[in-house]
Amino acid sequence: MEQLSNQKKLRPWMGFIVQAGFLALFLTAGAWMQRTYGIPGLIASELMFLVVAVLYCLIRGVKLREMFPVKKITVSDFFGVVILAAAAFLFAMVGVGISLSILPKSYRAEVVGLSDFLFGKMNFIEMVLVVALLPAVCEEAMERGCVLSHFRSIKKDWVIVLIMGVFFGIMHWSPLRFLSTAVGGAVMTYLVVKKNNILLSMLLHFINNFSSVALSYLASLFSRTSTAEASSQLMEINGLSMLGAYMFLAFAAPVLLVTGMMLIDREHHKAYRFAIAGGVSAIMFFGGFGIMTVSVMNGAFASVTTSAESKEKKPEVSIMAYEYEVGKDIPREEFSDFYFTRASSTNPPEFQRYRIFVEDGKGFLYHETREGDHWPLEEADITVSGTVELTPAEYDEVWAFIAGGKVMRRSESADAGDDGPFLYFYSTGDKSEFQEFYFESYGKQQDFEAWCAAHVPEV
Repeated sequence: MEQLSNQKKLRPWMGFIVQAGFLALFLTAGAWMQRTYGIPGLIASELMFLVVAVLYCLIRGVKLREMFPVKKITVSDFFGVVILAAAAFLFAMVGVGISLSILPKSYRAEVVGLSDFLFGKMNFIEMVLVVALLPAVCEEAMERGCVLSHFRSIKKDWVIVLIMGVFFGIMHWSPLRFLSTAVGGAVMTYLVVKKNNILLSMLLHFINNFSSVALSYLASLFSRTSTAEASSQLMEINGLSMLGAYMFLAFAAPVLLVTGMMLIDREHHKAYRFAIAGGVSAIMFFGGFGIMTVSVMNGAFASVTTSAESKEKKPEVSIMAYEYEVGKDIPREEFSDFYFTRASSTNPPEFQRYRIFVEDGKGFLYHETREGDHWPLEEADITVSGTVELTPAEYDEVWAFIAGGKVMRRSESADAGDDGPFLYFYSTGDKSEFQEFYFESYGKQQDFEAWCAAHVPEV
């Protein structure tokens, strides 16, 4: 990779420190901006990365045109980027499939919440600007500009690509999306390593995010599925089956990857790479089909077994039901308790818990803060707590937030140490294991949390 004129100022070990600094900035100032101000906060946090990257370049005395190299994009480069973007998108699908198959189901709710946060309050043009264009410029300036410049002295290009791919995956701070974002980060790094042109990585980043925006927008036009329904359905998906489906659909990714690499770097292209890519594609095609087949057969067998057992036990609810709607399937008169728990900090452990409950026909709000030095937090770790009786009008407001939400089978513990939020709904007509709750929309969830924070009893 082409080095800076004063490369000694930026050593590889410094790159790890700078990346850690950007991550800390994201988890503190960036997270606060987004949590407090929503979409405007997201915009501000992205611009913050751009400003810090440029300031770092100036402070370190590095030429801007070297840290952020800009060159003319040739026709071959353009089509190479487009094909690599398609390959990265397909490989990212497989990455998501792997994550869905190995991670606990509680992580899946993040997908719906993130989608609702990004796409639920903007029109198409705003989504393109905020979700596609802004990250393509700001995040690339940070990663492929500022951070990557520290690793230009490494002689093995694949080492640089690997390091930067892992960095990009970590920066998204999501176990579920780590593999998919790491793949994208690696491909974008490859472009800058080979062509020393940050415009190429920006272009691929834009294409990737624009594809997500376009697909989400089209889905919103033709789908009538609510956020709660989407979350419930995602929770019920067999992760291994999804992995098989994604491998099957993405079988062309290896060939596309080699084709894109050939267009970007013809000088070092080797014809045998297509043979290897073809073999990997065949493995993905037949392997994915096999995984899907086995998964479907196992699911059918489990369904038959469950059906046979259900005839003996004669359950009160249908085995076909996987969720219940609050207000429709569960009337207001049956409501008894509702818990909302979110981690304020995972290290050191701290969480806020709100409990809405009914006693003698009256509604109450209970709040507690737990702080400690390790998970799980127990009752002895409660530092602040209190209960306040709700007026009839306030109780009506609470019910308006909860009504329309869905209750499904409970999976993970609220005190396991994840960020949450963890929501559990209980009723006098308890549907056994059906206790895990999802709001009708991400907006309702935000409004409920803000309402509780404003009504907690003063200590």
